[in-house]
Amino acid sequence: MSSHTQTTTKIDIPSPTLVTLPQKFFLGIKRNHVSLVSGNFGEWIQETYRQAIEAIPQLEYKAQTSIPIAFYHRFGSHEDVDLENAIFVDLNELGVSVQQVKEKLKELNHNAKNKMEINSIENGEYLTLRFVGPYDMLEQVWSKFMKSMEELQYEMAGPCWEEYWNSPTEVKSPNELITVLYQKVAPKKK
Repeated sequence: MSSHTQTTTKIDIPSPTLVTLPQKFFLGIKRNHVSLVSGNFGEWIQETYRQAIEAIPQLEYKAQTSIPIAFYHRFGSHEDVDLENAIFVDLNELGVSVQQVKEKLKELNHNAKNKMEINSIENGEYLTLRFVGPYDMLEQVWSKFMKSMEELQYEMAGPCWEEYWNSPTEVKSPNELITVLYQKVAPKKK
């Protein structure tokens, strides 16, 4: 009988910080009652990006707007989540209006299996945390994030999301994955 030792890398989970964000528009596709365990995130992200470029062709040349995002609208369990895959878009930089994007989406959504929408996050205060490590640790990261929010005397006041600054295909190890978490907050009511 042989035994071997598994080396585990200690990964620190930083504390969140408070930031003020401006209103930001995004293009997204909502998916309801999906599984975080068996969901096909890579395919969903590709579909979102593909449809976003069809709606605003200039996006193809704007790398900063192509960071994949997952908004979490409802979390029933790991097997029952309502989420929205999205990318932020700077309409001024792209030279398009909300109305122009809505008109293009109406045309594109006519035959699309999954309908894309343009929405925005409100300007305001958000807690944020930049985590470098494997996706399978995100549950622990969110747990610490929420605990820190309580300790800082804040409460949820809007959407939460994750930004995926790189992907498993771009890194040598899952320990190099960069995920940034955001949660809109307000001071806790006494």
